[in-house]
Amino acid sequence: MTRFLAMCLLALVLPVLPISAQEDAAPEEPFVRVEIDPETVTVGEAAVVRVTVLAPTWFPNPPVWPSFEIANALVMLPPDSSRSITERIGRDNWAGIVRSYRFYPQIAGEYRITGQTLDVTYADPQTRQPIALSIAIPDIVITSTVPPGAEALDPLLIGTSLTLEEEITGITDELEAGDAIVRTVTATIDGMPAMFLPPLIGPLDNAGLSALVRQPVVEDRQNERSGAIESATRTESVSYVFETGGTFTLPAIELSWWNTETGAIETAQLPETTLDVTAAPGAPVVENGSSRTDQVTIWGAAVLVVLGVLAAVFYLARHRLRAWRASRHARYLASEAYGFRCLENAVKHGDLSDIDRQRQIWLARLDGRERQAIEASNRDVMSRAFAQRYAPGQRAEALNGTERRELLAAFRKARTQRRGKKARSAVRRLPARLNPVS
Repeated sequence: MTRFLAMCLLALVLPVLPISAQEDAAPEEPFVRVEIDPETVTVGEAAVVRVTVLAPTWFPNPPVWPSFEIANALVMLPPDSSRSITERIGRDNWAGIVRSYRFYPQIAGEYRITGQTLDVTYADPQTRQPIALSIAIPDIVITSTVPPGAEALDPLLIGTSLTLEEEITGITDELEAGDAIVRTVTATIDGMPAMFLPPLIGPLDNAGLSALVRQPVVEDRQNERSGAIESATRTESVSYVFETGGTFTLPAIELSWWNTETGAIETAQLPETTLDVTAAPGAPVVENGSSRTDQVTIWGAAVLVVLGVLAAVFYLARHRLRAWRASRHARYLASEAYGFRCLENAVKHGDLSDIDRQRQIWLARLDGRERQAIEASNRDVMSRAFAQRYAPGQRAEALNGTERRELLAAFRKARTQRRGKKARSAVRRLPARLNPVS
C-alpha cells in the first residue's frame, strides 16, 4: 500500500517538474535571437537573416536596428521587413518585434558580422517606466560559394535566365551627316540584384561620330510577399550624332553567365550594326574612323596604331576604372545626401520601423552636435507615432497620409536648419582679409 501511494505521488509530481524548471530558466530582461536561412548560399543568392527582440512588457519606443553594412555584400530590407509578434515564455506572453534582412554576397567566402548591438526601450514590469537597454546581437556567419565551373566568369553572373534586348531609333533609308540615332540596350537577369549587371555599351572612338551617354537605369523587381528579388534590369542609352559621312559600326555586345538550371556557362549576344552615312557635298568621308584620301595607307596605319594604343590603355586601366566607379558609388551610398534620400522614401511608404532605421542611418552620417540637435527637434513627432502603434493592444500599421506629411516636413525642416547653420559657420571661419596687400 505504501509503495502504491509513493508511485501515485511521483506520477503527480513528475509533470510539474519540467514546468517549474522552465519557469526558473525563463529570462527576466529583453533578449535578441538571430535566425539565418540558409547559412550557405551561392554568390548573388539571398540569405535571410531574422533578428527578433522580445520583452516581458511592451516597447514604448522603436528599437534602434543595426544596418549590417558589410563589404562585398548587398543588404536589403524587403517590404514589411518589421512585424510585431507575441511569444509564450514561461507562463507569460512576451511582446516581440522581428526584422528581416536579405544578404546578397558579391564574392565567395565567409561573411562574419560580430560586435553588433540592438538598443531597445521597454516598459518596466513593476513601475511601467521606460528602461533603455543595449543588447548584444549574436554573431552572424554566412558562407557564399561559386558553382564549380563558373569561377572564370568576370563579372560573375548567376541566375535562371539572362537576356539582352536592343532598340535603335532614328535609322532611316538614307542617313546623312548631321543625323542622330539612339541605341538602347537592356539586360535582364532572373535571380540576382541589378547591381551585379556590368556596363553594357562601351565607348566608341570613331572620327566623325560623337556620343551622348545617358545615366543607366537599374531596377530590381521584388516579390511583394517575401521580398526576394525575382528579376533585375539594367538599361543604357547612347545618342550618336554623325558629324561626317562614311561607314560606322556599332560593336556587338555579349554577356556570359552561369545558368543554374542547366549547370553550364551560356552567352547572351547582340550583333554589331553597320551604318552607311552620306556626307555633305565637298566634305570628307569617314570609314570606321579613317579618312578616305589619297594617303589611305598612311592614315590607316596611323589609326591602327592609335586604336592599338587605346586598346592597350583600356585593357590596363579597366580594372582601375572599375575600382574607381565602385569607390565613387560606395562614397555616394555612404553620404549624408543618400541617407536622407532613403529616409524620404521610407517616410513616403509609411513603414514606421523602416523610417526609424533610415533615420538612424542618416543621423549616423552627421557629426555629434548636428545629430543631437536633429534628434531633439524630431523626437516628439517620432515618439507620438510609435506610441500609437506599439502601445499594448495596438498593431504596428503603416502611417496614414497626414502622419507621413508631418514626419517628412519635420525631417526636411531639421535638415534645412542644419545646412543653414553649416553655411553660416563656414562664413564665420573665412579669414578677415582674403586678399592681403603687401
